[in-house]
Amino acid sequence: MTELKKGTPRSRYYSCNLPPFGKLDEATALVDKIENSVSSCLGKDWSRRKTSSDGLPKTYFEKGDNDPTVLIKIRKDTSDGTWEVKLDVDLD
Repeated sequence: MTELKKGTPRSRYYSCNLPPFGKLDEATALVDKIENSVSSCLGKDWSRRKTSSDGLPKTYFEKGDNDPTVLIKIRKDTSDGTWEVKLDVDLD
């Protein structure tokens, strides 16, 4: 996990990259598991919003307009063709 500081000194952005997968369906299956785990940890006050970009699933968890967000997404590594699952937490 890496911590990136942006904006004000109180802002925090965390990112977690998991080891790459050879197939998209393997990465998608892991995203489903992560979504369920994150949802149960965050509680009922958080909403889950699923979208897609370039045909790849993205899931956002949001609580309010100015509250932290969680993003789970899949991307393809163009250098070796593997699939990556990324979990981003923006506490700004």
